[in-house]
Amino acid sequence: MLRVLALGVLISTALTSVASAALTLSTEDIFVSEGTQEIVIGLNIAGTDALNGMTLGFGLNDGGTIVGGTETALITGFSLDQTIWDTDTSLGTVVTPALASASASVPFPNGATILNLPGVTPSTSVSANGVAVFLTLDISSKVAGDTILLNPDFIVGNQHFSVLLGPDNTAIELTSRSGLLTVTAVPEPASLTLLTALLGGGFLRRRRS
Repeated sequence: MLRVLALGVLISTALTSVASAALTLSTEDIFVSEGTQEIVIGLNIAGTDALNGMTLGFGLNDGGTIVGGTETALITGFSLDQTIWDTDTSLGTVVTPALASASASVPFPNGATILNLPGVTPSTSVSANGVAVFLTLDISSKVAGDTILLNPDFIVGNQHFSVLLGPDNTAIELTSRSGLLTVTAVPEPASLTLLTALLGGGFLRRRRS
C-alpha cells in the first residue's frame, strides 16, 4: 500500500513539473478609432520558467501577402525597450545580457513576421513575466467594423513558428492566446459635446457635495 502511495506521489509530482514547464504568450483585446495610422501593442509572456531566448512567429489575421494571405495591416517594427530583456530600464536603451542581437528573418513591413531573439550563451536567462516585445502596427487601411486577429503563434500549414527556449537550449512548452483589435467609428461631434457636458455635470455635482 505504501509502495502504491509513493508511486502515486511520484507520478503526481512528475505531472505537476511537466505542467508547470510552460509559458504563455498573449495579446490583449484593443479598440482603436477609425483613422488611426499607427499603434504599438505589447506581447505579454507569463509563467514560472526562465527564458534564454525565443523565436517569435507573429501574424495579423491571415498574415498578408508575404505568406499568401490578403491582410493589408502591416507590422512595421519592434522594440525591446522596457521589456523583460531590458535589464536597466533607467538608461532608456535596451541592455540585455541574456539576449544577443534581435533580427527579423522576414523583412518588415508585412502582416506576419518571424523575430529571432537568441540567448547570448546557453546558460543566460531572464524571468519570463512581462512584455516580451512591443510591435508597431500600421492599420491605416482599416475602417470602422474591421477586426484584426493578433496571433502570437502564427501557423503556416501545420508549422508553428514561435519557439521558446530555456537555459541550455531546453525547449519550453508554449501556449498562446490571441487578442482582437477592433476598429471603431469616430464619435460624431454632437455625441462628443453631450458626453463632455455629462462628464462636466457629474464633476460639478461631486465638487458641490
